[in-house]
Order: sequence, then C-alpha cells, then structure tokens
Amino acid sequence: ETTVKNCQLFGQEPCAPYASDLLSGNSAGVEHLCQQLGIVKSSWFLQELVFAQVHQATTLGHDQFTELLPRLLELLAANLVLRDRGLILLLNKYASQAQANLNEPLRNASVEWWGNPWLPSNQTRWGGVAISAREMVSEWLKREFIEAFFTKLAEDGVGDRRRANFWLRYVKVMGNIQFALGSKAMRSTDRDFEVLRKKMKGLYTELKASDSSNNAFIMTLGDLVAVEFGGMGNAFYGYDIKRTIPFDATRPLGVTVNALNSLKHSNRILWMQHQDGIKGWSKWEDMFEATLKKHFDIHPNNL
Repeated sequence: ETTVKNCQLFGQEPCAPYASDLLSGNSAGVEHLCQQLGIVKSSWFLQELVFAQVHQATTLGHDQFTELLPRLLELLAANLVLRDRGLILLLNKYASQAQANLNEPLRNASVEWWGNPWLPSNQTRWGGVAISAREMVSEWLKREFIEAFFTKLAEDGVGDRRRANFWLRYVKVMGNIQFALGSKAMRSTDRDFEVLRKKMKGLYTELKASDSSNNAFIMTLGDLVAVEFGGMGNAFYGYDIKRTIPFDATRPLGVTVNALNSLKHSNRILWMQHQDGIKGWSKWEDMFEATLKKHFDIHPNNL
C-alpha cells in the first residue's frame, strides 16, 4: 500500500513531493516512509532527498531562499556526493538577484569547498557556476581580505579605517590580490589568523623583514601592480605590469629597497605617502584617486 501511494518513487523526480515538507520542518512523512519501506541511511533515496530540497529551495522567493541557505549548506556539507551539484544551484540562484548582498555562510562554504575563485588552479571546480556567481564570490572575498588586511594585518587596526575604506572603493576593478606575511602572521596560532590563512591558500608568501609584524598587500588593478604595507610609516608603491615587475610574489619577499625580490624598488612608477596636506592635497585619498586615474585610468567602483 505504501509503495502504491508513493509510486512517484519510481519516476523521474522521486523525491520532489517530500522536499516542501522537509523545507518547512515537517519530516514525519519521510520518517514514516523510510520505516515502512525499510529505507536505510545509506540509501540513494536519502541522498536524492537532499538534492530535491536544494532544487525546491531555488524555486522560492529570494527572502525565503536566503533564510534556508544555512540549513541547505549544512545538508550538502554532510553529503559529498551531491555537494558540488547542490552548491552550483545555490550560487547561481543567489547571484541571479539584482542586489546579491554578502551572504557569509555561502561565501565561507564555497571558498572552503572549492578554494579561491580567481586562482587558475581552482578553475575546474568553479567551472560549473555562472560567471556572475564566480564574480560575486570573488568580490565578497576581496572585500573580506581588504578588511582583514587593514584591521588585523596592518597597524591601522580597527581605529583607523581610512586605508580600508579607500581600497574597498576599488574592489570591482581588482584582478588578482596576493599577500606577503611577516613571521608573526605566518606563525600565529590565533584562531582568526588560522581561518584567514586557510582562506588565503595559494595567495600568500613569506615577507622577510626585520619587523616581524609587517605584512604586505599586493593588488593588480588593470596595468597597475599596487603594494601597500602593514606598517603605517611605509609608502605606497606602484609598478607598471607592462614593464618589468621587480619581484616574484610566489617566492619569499623582502622590503630592502632594490634588494633581490624586494617589494620596494626604484623602478616604481608611483610612490605615495598616506599623509594629508602634502603636494597641494588636503587629504591623501584625493591625491591617490587622482594619481590612479591620471597614470593608469583606474576609477573607483562603478565610476
């Protein structure tokens, strides 16, 4: 009788009728079915049931879908067979919104499972999602890295957000970003640092400097390779990608001017200090913005 009542189990979408109930928190029907038909935990039915819920959720409105995201990611995390298929659906659905605001659970899960979205070595993993979804996660991650660098890896700390706020305005025009971490950040067992290094996998190298707490942030914006340092006294260095870049960011880097593989080199195109009231500018941000525009035609987000 149970089999007859649930004959769709042998059809194209065997789990579809149960997905809505489960999404609304009602699992009694499925539990009864499993009991009656002797369905065990390793059964294909329970695996497909996870995918059916993900699929059903993508047909819902944005608010309802967003509310369900943490639970759906939890289901997929426990189901390696369906994880990638399910994550593709979730990312594409979320990215289809006109205003796809940051969703931390979705960002964290996708980076943990597939790695960094703009690294060539992760292309295959990210290949199944829409370009808009990959760009969305890239932007979220770049924003997180900018925040993390200027609040945790730089002397600015949370007290002075000016550098963080300035570079956040350029996140949409940033290509690759990389880090050079001093020995303090490289070896820290602080939970925040461990999580950050995991997200930065493939994007950082060691910074060999006398100040173990100094770090560097290397950004590519169009033809500009821009270098910011953690220490407040350090100036900004800018190099032209069409000329010779004096360092290889995949190997340990230094900060002694003109030394081998140093981030500070006299063939820089730009050199600017984060100082107000110099060179005719009342604020350094205005000076930086005008210089980036003049020399490299780089404009802030959406301008």
